[in-house]
Amino acid sequence: MVIKLDEKIDLTDPKKNLLEYIFFMLTRIFLAGIFLWAALDKTFGLNYSTSPENKWLFGFGPGSPTYGFLHFGAVNSPLYKVFDAMAGNAVLDWLFMIALYGLGFSLIFGIGRKIAGYGGFILLLLMWLAVAPWTEKGTGHNPVFDDHLVYGAFLLLFAHGTNIGWRLKIWEKVSKKFPFLD
Repeated sequence: MVIKLDEKIDLTDPKKNLLEYIFFMLTRIFLAGIFLWAALDKTFGLNYSTSPENKWLFGFGPGSPTYGFLHFGAVNSPLYKVFDAMAGNAVLDWLFMIALYGLGFSLIFGIGRKIAGYGGFILLLLMWLAVAPWTEKGTGHNPVFDDHLVYGAFLLLFAHGTNIGWRLKIWEKVSKKFPFLD
């Protein structure tokens, strides 16, 4: 497709921006897979990052989905004492797992974009503060920008994008009636 400089293009029309539509949808699916995988592994202890004996099992298992990350993963953070105090809290465990499942389903079905986008960005920003990549010298990693910020930026784009790919049609009726649920 050739675009003239003075030609106005409707960026919301997926037929005119098919590649954007496809790439956005693929990115949504990949990121949903990351969040859902983390949630499933922590819930059922699939023996990848969570061993079976540390599964959470919707609060009925012996494990805590937040303890390991906040207690061991945040040791370099200047806010370590704050994060360590929150580690293993049952309310925080539930909120974290609801966030992981909610982000995954929102990204797959294109629903609840504003809540998922902003809430997910805040969650990932807090995780970035916990990891504190700027404190880890000699690791070969970027000292500022890591996956938490990249995923968070995409979630903000997801909250406001116009050509985001497929979404549940029934949700469009819901989001017209309740715009904050879009």
